[in-house]
Amino acid sequence: MSELTTRRSDPRLVRRLGEGASSEVWLAEDASGTSVALKVARGEGYSARLAEEAQRLLLADSPYLAGVVDAGRLLRAVPTPDGGTLARGTAWVALEWIAGAPLRPEAVAASDRVGLAFVVARDVGAALADLHACGTAHGDVKPANVVVTGSGAAARARLIDLGLAEDVEAPVPRGGTLRYLAPEVVTSPGTGDAAARDLWALGVTLVEVASAAAASAERPWERL
Repeated sequence: MSELTTRRSDPRLVRRLGEGASSEVWLAEDASGTSVALKVARGEGYSARLAEEAQRLLLADSPYLAGVVDAGRLLRAVPTPDGGTLARGTAWVALEWIAGAPLRPEAVAASDRVGLAFVVARDVGAALADLHACGTAHGDVKPANVVVTGSGAAARARLIDLGLAEDVEAPVPRGGTLRYLAPEVVTSPGTGDAAARDLWALGVTLVEVASAAAASAERPWERL
């Protein structure tokens, strides 16, 4: 059962990291003070999706993804730093906390662009290879879901947030960010597959990192 709840205590929330339609993500600490990214379902109807995300991460077991630390349900209502409350019984997944910064292509220095593009290609490409090998596509590859740690030769990139993950052969995406969706999603709905869509999205991300003009363009893949 849950390390954070039944063996110690409910996690202590530190600050909100982000939110989506199905979940919220908080920086949290367990009883030992270990930082985790705590992803909590926004309602019981999203608990199964959260469990699916954890299962896909466990199957991939990739060093290029945020690993699963624990999962469970809150034993009691937990107050949030912004004055709200997470209800007792809320489903959660604790993920490895990656102390880096989200990738922001528009903010990359000109001298760092090519080197960082190679880092993202290497590490996010490896993350996708690990996911695809176990039958999972990420479903929402984009700079906001890439966390960069270190700099220069020590820079590393990790792919996060499998909230829209799907089977690699899925012909129709669960969702995604329009800027990074493959053209066939709009021009030929129901064709292609999720693995190919992941690779297209990675390609768009790399173009943005490599080129300042592409990062600010409406259609970045046309600015090579």
